[in-house]
Amino acid sequence: MMAPGGPGRRTRRRVDTRTDQLNDVIVEEAGSAGLEVLDGRDALAGHEICTADPWAAGWGEPGPFHPNAEGHEALARRLVEFLHC
Repeated sequence: MMAPGGPGRRTRRRVDTRTDQLNDVIVEEAGSAGLEVLDGRDALAGHEICTADPWAAGWGEPGPFHPNAEGHEALARRLVEFLHC
């Protein structure tokens, strides 16, 4: 059962852990194929879901776990930096 206002801390940690594991596999496999990967996991640092100023849609919102306008802007800045290195 979901806690009022979203899942509990334990569920959020489990989702975060699994998401990081999936991202690690993607980065590793892409690297094995000779591809450069922009790992943007920290682009929303301080603005994660369940923070006071999230840059991504949260639990129960349309498009959960996907960036909102501010999140897309942060990711776009990261992409520009990545492409210019």
